[in-house]
Amino acid sequence: MIADTTFLVDVLRGQSEAVRRLKDFQAANTHFSIPTPSIVELWGGLAHAKSSSEREELLNILASQIIYDLDKESAIQAGEIYLYLIRQGRQIDLMDIMIAGMALRHNETILTRNSAHFNRIPGIAIETY
Repeated sequence: MIADTTFLVDVLRGQSEAVRRLKDFQAANTHFSIPTPSIVELWGGLAHAKSSSEREELLNILASQIIYDLDKESAIQAGEIYLYLIRQGRQIDLMDIMIAGMALRHNETILTRNSAHFNRIPGIAIETY
């Protein structure tokens, strides 16, 4: 399972379903993966946080999960998705395209509440909460 930024934001905000899913992962002693584009989005958003506790919580989550870098194969997948969506006239945010490329490359399901964007991409498995 690869966590989309929406899942991580919801965990940090204490959204009940996201927190429950995180606790389920922890109880089963399983990990989810975090794509580096999500770290960019989260860290940028936390720059405006008034408290450092959200940053500390994010660092704790990052320390215990698998981090996927945007490697060459993931970037190629993302490029193919980008071209497909442009041709379809259904473009989405570039960060989501990179996350989708990483999910395809690693054969992972994306955990998100943003299914409207990811549903546009053929071959992507999505799980919502």
